[in-house]
Amino acid sequence: MPDLDRLLDSETSLAAAQAAQSPDFAAIEQRAANRRRSRTVITAAAAAVLIVLATFGTAFMGGFDRTAPQPAKHPTPRTIGDVLARHWTPLRPDTSRRITARQSEVDEGDTSYGGIDIREVTSGDTSHSLSWGIKLRERPELASSLDLGGRVIEHGLVFDTDRDGAADCQLGINTDAPKPGQLRVWVKNLTTGVTDERVGGPYGVPFDFAHPSESVAERPRDVIIFFLSGAPKPCVFPDTTALYAYASVTENGVATEWDYAPDDAWLEITR
Repeated sequence: MPDLDRLLDSETSLAAAQAAQSPDFAAIEQRAANRRRSRTVITAAAAAVLIVLATFGTAFMGGFDRTAPQPAKHPTPRTIGDVLARHWTPLRPDTSRRITARQSEVDEGDTSYGGIDIREVTSGDTSHSLSWGIKLRERPELASSLDLGGRVIEHGLVFDTDRDGAADCQLGINTDAPKPGQLRVWVKNLTTGVTDERVGGPYGVPFDFAHPSESVAERPRDVIIFFLSGAPKPCVFPDTTALYAYASVTENGVATEWDYAPDDAWLEITR
């Protein structure tokens, strides 16, 4: 076996050992590092592409979302004016504030319609012990000229008879009557609920009055309300009774303008 003889020859083995070289580990490590960096760059780029595609896909699909919109949790409320118009009442919130006046109390202009703009509250006709007056800026329309069930003009008084800051009695006059020219008048005890009402004349009970919407002749701007001597009264009135006046206009059941006098206090009139 000549090949084996050559391998066993000492000189040949020495020559082969000298010819063999150790591997270059630095070069190998450099190539491995380069491959790792390449994989990192490729992975990051792929992730970025996936993020972009996901974002685009969400936006794109959102354009075709046919789900019905959900209602707002807190709908926009009606304006305060609209709420007041639909729920306006002659009865103001209770108050302990009081104003004392001799004979009368002047009120500033509060509404554009002069027929309900109260300018002064007075002690009324001095010939009657229970009498009060409401002076208006202008004369309201005649009751006979108003459409039935359409526009209603109202004037009245509210009293705190026991001085506790709450309303106890209401006197009212309005044009809400079944025949043109008639007036509706009433007294209501707000504590018991007892009401005495008359529609159309002859008047005098539950109270008598002079009203500018009643007739063409001698049409003053004042509303005068008074009790006839001996007339039954659903309410008890002390000598000095706190009160306020009110007036309003309603159109088809919705208040459009109103006024109080005083605006936010009870009035005590001394004679």
